[in-house]
Amino acid sequence: MASRIAELIIFDMEDDFFSTYRDRIREVTVQGVLEAGQAVLRPEELMVIVVGDGGEVRGPLEELGLGPVEVIPSK
Repeated sequence: MASRIAELIIFDMEDDFFSTYRDRIREVTVQGVLEAGQAVLRPEELMVIVVGDGGEVRGPLEELGLGPVEVIPSK
């Protein structure tokens, strides 16, 4: 309970934040998520990091054609 109260104070949230959380989540729409993503994400600046065997994942990732693939070996 104390940690939840601390969150309210630290993050300057409304007193009813936790009691209204589920209702607010249910109000989220696909269109709303799309609009939010378009407003803040810049695809040309995105980077995807894949962890795995470079020999196995490089080919399929390159086939996607999303951009350059760089394999960085583990140390």
